Amino acid sequence: MNITYYTADIVVGFTIFWGFLTAFLLTTKAYREDDFAFVTNRKTSTLSTIAFLFMICVIGALTALLSSFALKLFAYFILPGEEMLLTQGVGNVSAWLLGMFATILIVFLFSSLGYLAGMIVQLNKMLVIVMPVVVVGLMILLSRGGFQIQVYFFEFFFEENNPWLFILKTLSATTIFYVLSVLVSNRLEVKQ
Repeated sequence: MNITYYTADIVVGFTIFWGFLTAFLLTTKAYREDDFAFVTNRKTSTLSTIAFLFMICVIGALTALLSSFALKLFAYFILPGEEMLLTQGVGNVSAWLLGMFATILIVFLFSSLGYLAGMIVQLNKMLVIVMPVVVVGLMILLSRGGFQIQVYFFEFFFEENNPWLFILKTLSATTIFYVLSVLVSNRLEVKQ
């Protein structure tokens, strides 16, 4: 007997990366100048960008999760099967809805991290090179000392069993990243 599972985990992973990259790109000067025609000050611009990021994170996360059904259909019709492909439906609707909500929060968390990174880079263009070097360098130095920050980050967010605590952790981290982004954006030059 050969059992194969088809999930949208890789699609969700790419969606998380897409959320990070989209938020990072929204901080560029060209986007900020385009935004200036619609909003009057830096705070309004940042809040409207955060609302926009939330909306595209919802759409991206839902699309990524729903792609699992398309992937299963693709596997059923295209990939050669010996006998039969058994797929599981939605199953428990409340668990599926909780998974959708968790995916939305995770994509929104990484978009807030991307937005913060983009705002920091806007302070000085050299930070686009320095920031990844510092982050990777710190991860290597800390892992040599026995402290692997990426493992603790993964455990802190993704291995939480209590859904309310997961929501609290994710929303708290997202809020901290966006507040830091607002503080950094206040230091940027003002368009006249």
